Parts: sequence; structure tokens; C-alpha cells
Amino acid sequence: MTLLSAIIIDDEIQATKTLELLIENYYASDVTIVAKATSCMEAIAQINQFEPDIVFLDISMPDGSGFDLFNYFPNPYFEVVFTTAYNQYALPAIKVSAIDYLLKPIDIDELGAAIQKVKTKLKKQEIVAPLGNKSIALPFQEGFVFVNIADIIYCKGDDNYTVFYMQNGEKHIVSKTLKEYERILPSQYFIRIHRSYLIQISYMKKYLKGAGGYVEMSNNDVLPVSRNKKESLLMLMNY
Repeated sequence: MTLLSAIIIDDEIQATKTLELLIENYYASDVTIVAKATSCMEAIAQINQFEPDIVFLDISMPDGSGFDLFNYFPNPYFEVVFTTAYNQYALPAIKVSAIDYLLKPIDIDELGAAIQKVKTKLKKQEIVAPLGNKSIALPFQEGFVFVNIADIIYCKGDDNYTVFYMQNGEKHIVSKTLKEYERILPSQYFIRIHRSYLIQISYMKKYLKGAGGYVEMSNNDVLPVSRNKKESLLMLMNY
């Protein structure tokens, strides 16, 4: 499994530094901290920008409660680990499906156990079998449609929706984020080339140079490659 990305949300600077040091000194091979926030509103912007795997979330915030974050992310694609000095919020944390609840000062072993829980959960979501005729269920209002993973050309993320572009020309719109499908679809066949695009490698026809560049897919759609994704794409092509 790749390195997990994390955001720390805490208005206490020292608490943030302490957690950051614990992760860097003991769990750097598992987690990388991509951003920090000191308020709920700042956290929302950081989460939307970095799409983390883990959010370490304090409860007492200057502009509200850490629980307010779930008003903006009612079905979060990221795992939440609460970090707080108060134990009376454990039950509410369970109700919002937080994966763990750590009391300050944070114990090193308890932190490690929380990280392991996230790794285990995400690993279960990965598809590691060859594609073959393997299908995936895409939910819509009336039920589910099953599509062959091998027939997915690419996925386009649009806020809390994902559009699947299929080999037969069909499109399927699903009310889940692209980040969720990046976790689910097998990484040996799919690569994220942009904040909004996840492509199946075998359907890529050509790469066009540019700041980040562009890829042309088998259905002739031309998709942008972001600067920070360019290197991994070129490495994949042995370029």
C-alpha cells in the first residue's frame, strides 16, 4: 500500500507539532502529513485540496466543533481519527463512524494502532485480482448497475460525483467521490492524472507534452495531466 496522506486539524499549535513529530519519528513509513489547519473552515479547504486518507481531528475549535466538519462531509471518503483531551465525546465519535479516538497526550502505541486500523480498512477495499470479467456495482437512485472494470476508459470527478466513461460509449454518474474509486479500482490498471481524472492505462492512446501535458484516450477524449501527476505518469511510460 502507498503512503497514507494525512491532515492535522487542531487549533493548538503545540498539539499539532507534537502529533506531527510522533508521526515523523515513528510512523513516517506509513503516513505523510500533507497539510495542517487550525479551524473548521480552513480544514474544509485543505481537505478539498489535498483529499487525504486520514484526518486527525480535534473537537474543540475556535469556529465550532470538530463534529461540524461532518456537515460538509456527511459521508467522508477519508478516515477520521479524533484527537482530544476530553473523553466524553467518544460516543458521538462512534456515531459519525470515526475509526479511532485518541486522548491527549497521545500515546505512541495507540497512535500506531489507529494508523494500522486505517491501513487494514483501506487494504480490504483494494481490488488485487486480475481484471478479467471482474465487475463493480455503481449505485444510482433506483438501485445498482454492474459494469465490467475492464470496460472503464476513465472516471471524471465532479465535486461529490463521479462519471464513468465506458468503452461502449455509455456514461454512468455515481454520487461518490473520485477519491473513493481511486481506492477501489486496482492501481496496477488505473492511475490518477489530475484532480478530476482517473484513467485506465490500457486505454491511453498518446501523451501530449505541456506544463503537465495531456493524454488522449481511446474514445478520443483529451484529458489534462496536472503538474504534480506528470512525473508518475511519465515513469509509468518509462519516459
